[in-house]
Amino acid sequence: MKSKEILIKKELFQLSNELGLKYNPNWFNFIWIKKEQETLTEYLSDCKNPIYERYGKTLQERIKNLNKFYNSLDYQSCIKRYGGQVFNKKSISLLKKSMKKITNKEILKILDDLLIRIKKHNPRFNKIALLTETKREDELKILYYRVLRHEWIHILLDENKIRFKNWRYNEGLVIYFEAYLDNILSRLEKPLKREECSFNIECFKKAVYFKRFLGDKPEISRIRGLMRKVN
Repeated sequence: MKSKEILIKKELFQLSNELGLKYNPNWFNFIWIKKEQETLTEYLSDCKNPIYERYGKTLQERIKNLNKFYNSLDYQSCIKRYGGQVFNKKSISLLKKSMKKITNKEILKILDDLLIRIKKHNPRFNKIALLTETKREDELKILYYRVLRHEWIHILLDENKIRFKNWRYNEGLVIYFEAYLDNILSRLEKPLKREECSFNIECFKKAVYFKRFLGDKPEISRIRGLMRKVN
């Protein structure tokens, strides 16, 4: 799968040249983490997933209801999923602050292990993609062929200070660029019709918005102009 990592970096390098973005191959790293770690770090963040929001829309509420979530069927459902996210220094800082308020030793052990994995990989990292471990070949292929590129596009845009305050715009822009790289912008509306999860629907709605705003020839100047307008 190392060849896939090289291919993704090549795609991002070409995209950067086309759009006039800065590019540094050292920005793009990842590590494998447990599905429990993926779920708990998402839960202890501002992730708008409706499942997490059942236990609180603010971090304080989620920490208060953490044990309830950890012992729920929702948690058991979440840790069967696979995916990825980007962690940065701010993520680490916020997680450590949250951990000071957590008393459940099982949860603390899961989160401590994650921090150790990140530090062991690169103690001076700026941003890193986290992908969930899996033994299933079908999940592994999607993680390598889809999820890793998705998270690395987030990093590329973030390093170039292309960042909206509204998470929907950030997710939508990444999905737009994924479709742009795969030359399937004409099909963006199809996933929107199939999606049942409200979280994913919001992301695809913004991707379709960017398609209509940018067309099939994205210009960073127009994206930055939109940022000034909506941020």
